[in-house]
Amino acid sequence: MDIEEKARELAGILLDSEIYNRYLAARETLSQNNELFMQVNEYRRRNFYIQNSENSNKIDEIRKLLEEYDYLMNNRIVREYLDSELILCRTIKRINSILVDKIDIDTSFII
Repeated sequence: MDIEEKARELAGILLDSEIYNRYLAARETLSQNNELFMQVNEYRRRNFYIQNSENSNKIDEIRKLLEEYDYLMNNRIVREYLDSELILCRTIKRINSILVDKIDIDTSFII
C-alpha cells in the first residue's frame, strides 16, 4: 500500500465532493464581480491576521471588522462564498485531525 497514492485518492474524493463543488461554484459566482471579490479578499486577509495575532483583544477586533464589513455579510453571493469556504476548511481540518489523532508521535516538547 502506497501512502502517497492513498493521499492522492483522498484528494480526488474531496475534489469530487459536493462540498468542494459548492465552494468552486460560489467562488466562480463571486469572481464575476471583481470589485466585490477584492473587498471579500481584503476582509478575509484582515480576519486571518486577527485570528493569527497574539493580540488579547481579538473579540473586539473581530467585532469591529464585522461592523466595518457588515454590507458584505448581508450580500447573498458573499455569504454563500464564505459559508462554502468555511465548510470546506472545516472538512479539511477534520480529515487532518483524523490522521494526526491516530499517529503516536511525541509532541511533549512543544508545551
